[in-house]
Amino acid sequence: MESVSALRESEFFREAFGNDFVDYIVAIKEAEIARFLSETNDWEHREYFDLF
Repeated sequence: MESVSALRESEFFREAFGNDFVDYIVAIKEAEIARFLSETNDWEHREYFDLF
């Protein structure tokens, strides 16, 4: 998440690749992170499901 934020704010990459490209990559990565965070992974299953 920090890297995506850094990319969003990067003047270097915006100048090198253009605003449209950077905004597109940021949007894709933010959607990917949101999907990842919405899923329960194996570690969470092992760590928490036995408690309930």
